[in-house]
Amino acid sequence: MKKTSQIFHIAFLCTILLFLSACNKGSSIKDFNFQQGTKGVSMSTIKNAPPREIIEKVQFKVGIELHNEGAYDIKDGEGYYRIVLDKDLNWFTQPPYQTLQPDNQGMAAPVLVDFSLRGRQAALPPGEIRATFVDVVSKEVTGGRKVDSKIRVNGCYYYETKAFTDICVNPNIYQVGKTDYVCETKPVSLSGGQGGPIDVTKVEPTIIPLQNGNYKIRFKITAHNRGKGTAYKPTTSGGVTEIRSACVGEKLGDRWNKIKLYAKLSEVQLNCAFETQNTGDFANTEGVGILFNNDLEAVCETPEMTEKTPYFTPLYVHMQYGYTFDEAITISIVNQNYEYEQAHQKEGSSGQ
Repeated sequence: MKKTSQIFHIAFLCTILLFLSACNKGSSIKDFNFQQGTKGVSMSTIKNAPPREIIEKVQFKVGIELHNEGAYDIKDGEGYYRIVLDKDLNWFTQPPYQTLQPDNQGMAAPVLVDFSLRGRQAALPPGEIRATFVDVVSKEVTGGRKVDSKIRVNGCYYYETKAFTDICVNPNIYQVGKTDYVCETKPVSLSGGQGGPIDVTKVEPTIIPLQNGNYKIRFKITAHNRGKGTAYKPTTSGGVTEIRSACVGEKLGDRWNKIKLYAKLSEVQLNCAFETQNTGDFANTEGVGILFNNDLEAVCETPEMTEKTPYFTPLYVHMQYGYTFDEAITISIVNQNYEYEQAHQKEGSSGQ
């Protein structure tokens, strides 16, 4: 009886420990900041789909895996990728997706796949992963033992990055009178990203005194493209964001390397100007900035401010952009009769 009681107590204690462990784990997930990191959507192929070497005239699968490793939820109509087959490949069965005009004659018509993917969040800490399979067949190989062929995947999606940091506003720039201030207005560097491939890296505030004793605050904001893709400006028509043009071969012109950026100091909207020619000249371009060598610089200014005592206040920076990914998968298609054909040709030559 005593032994049974001891076993019961041990089991009870184990249950309590497991419960506490689960609670602590839940708390750590809840407290984790998901708006960090410098990734958006990553793309990879499923293992052995496709195989790296196949025989001619054989069906095989191509598996495309997408992973949203950032903090923004990609909604319906905000994500696409195009699958393009080289001339040595064809669809075994036509995929149930929109077909596009082939790049060259003799190639199978590319298909456009739309996707939505949830970002990192408490209910889904790693971010959503989704896989798509299509059936492909290799064509006959002539004139050699094997040929290398490519499957290209061109993706484009809409994304947002939201950054915030506390800023000290100290209007007494000349340090007159009492010097034990709450804080000092100085540059702030941001590291670790904000959950997207483009992030804010530095904020440099400056107090601009006015003749009436009031002041404005000017912020120099630096953002950087940390991903492997290219950013472009999305367009909006009738409340619908157009994003797919970068996937289907349409010319974007001057939309490449442009993003939208807005900034607020607490609840005060800032007026932003952007570097226009990589020469240090800034202009008001209606919230659209240009990335030069993957860097963007904006100068944002508050309206006239009247508060005279130093204080901390949050600065919010909101960026909106289209983003691309491009991958090429190389496979070898083997002529299964090549060795036999070569031997047969040698026999024919020796018999003459």
